Amino acid sequence: MLSRQLVPSTVATGLAALLVLGLLVSGLSASSSSIAPWLTVTILLTTLAALLLSHRERLKYRRLLRAQAVENALIRERLAIARDLHDIVSHGLALITMRASVARYATPPRAGRASGGPSRRRGRQPCHHP
Repeated sequence: MLSRQLVPSTVATGLAALLVLGLLVSGLSASSSSIAPWLTVTILLTTLAALLLSHRERLKYRRLLRAQAVENALIRERLAIARDLHDIVSHGLALITMRASVARYATPPRAGRASGGPSRRRGRQPCHHP
C-alpha cells in the first residue's frame, strides 16, 4: 500500500539531500557566504519536517495494525462460537437420530415404525439450505 504512494517523508528526505548537495556546491563558490546560513537553516527545517512526517506515518501504521488485530480477534471469536454451535446442533441431531432408531426396537413394531421412521431417515440425511 505505501510502496505505490509517494510518501511525504520520502519527499522531504529527498529535498533535504538536495539541499545538502546545494550547500556543498555553494561552499565551493566564493560568493556563497550569505547563502550558507540560510541553506543550513533550510536543511535543518526540512530534516525536522521529514522526521515529523515519518513519525506521523508510523503512528498511522500502528493504528492500522491495532484495528486489524481487533478485527482478527473478532473473527476468531466468531469462528469459535460457530464451531461450538455446530457441535451442539450436530450432537443434538445425533441424539434425535439415535433415539428414533432405538424407539424402533423398544416399542411394538407398528408404533415404532410409525413414530421413529421419518425422524430416523431425516436425521441421517444431509442438511440442504434453500
